[in-house]
Amino acid sequence: QAKHMRYLRAEKAEALGETLTAARLYARASGWMDADERAEAQFDLYYGEPAAAAKEAMENEDYTLAAALLETVDRTDLPEKYADLAALYENACLKAGEALFQAGKPYAAAAYFRQVSDERKTRRWMNSACYTILGRWADQKGTVVAEFLENSTCTIGGEAFSFLVSDSFTLMTESDGEWLPSFRITNLSDSRLSLRDLRDGHDERYNLFRAQDPSAETAPAAQAADTVAEN
Repeated sequence: QAKHMRYLRAEKAEALGETLTAARLYARASGWMDADERAEAQFDLYYGEPAAAAKEAMENEDYTLAAALLETVDRTDLPEKYADLAALYENACLKAGEALFQAGKPYAAAAYFRQVSDERKTRRWMNSACYTILGRWADQKGTVVAEFLENSTCTIGGEAFSFLVSDSFTLMTESDGEWLPSFRITNLSDSRLSLRDLRDGHDERYNLFRAQDPSAETAPAAQAADTVAEN
């Protein structure tokens, strides 16, 4: 009988310490001997402690801890008793991301936002300029390149910086431990980036276009000029 065979396989998995495998096999042998009770016990052994710890962390508003605890468990094909863990994990990630974003750490936040399956919940954050600017950009001829990475480093026209988009219009760079408003963002969309250099002794304006292929040497043609002096 199939249920008997699953029960025997579950016993073997349990003896080997394969808790989740045993739980699922016992569940598939439901109705055979004490399979239901043993399934619940194995599920409790696998999910019980991290679930309780994660819920306590959420109550304490320690969202990164809650996310880390639930990251370690299999959240697919959850048993009814623990069916809320998938949603709890995503909620922990959402709140952890929001907290990090508000603390000025948008790129650390991004890793959490990406775990939230409903993009409507993260759209207000992920549509921010600090994410839109990420990637590689080039001028019309491909002679001037800018690239912004999620580790908060960038290159603009051959110069390397640590950067921070402080709002939708200002690009800060770090110099000797001090953050300065070094570039004005005059245009930013999914396809176009315009910057004006605000640093003393600089008077450049960059009109750039998104380069989809990192090896691309040219950008889409447009009426905008290459790097030009600000009038």
